[in-house]
Amino acid sequence: MIINMKPKVMSILNSIEELKLSSTTYPDEWSKFPMAVYSTVHEPYFVNAEQHEGQTKWQITVELYSDTGSLTLITEKLRTAFAGLGFLVPPLTLIPQDSSESFAALAQW
Repeated sequence: MIINMKPKVMSILNSIEELKLSSTTYPDEWSKFPMAVYSTVHEPYFVNAEQHEGQTKWQITVELYSDTGSLTLITEKLRTAFAGLGFLVPPLTLIPQDSSESFAALAQW
């Protein structure tokens, strides 16, 4: 049985009070900050001789966007939540945006 991580990811994002918007798609109007846009990809990691999937490899990407201020608190909350689920938590990648007033943080679990 494959455990669907999408509802778990959304639950984690919804639990972070500082986020004003969490979505799987980019918004038409970028007016609510800070926001998170996430995606998930999964593939079989271990399949037994009877072709039953015993383990699934998940890649979860969360992009954080802010028009002002720091995303450190949100990032640390995300890192803690995903580590609590057993995910390896890699270093954070900061991505400068076109505007000097906004930036994004990209994390993959």
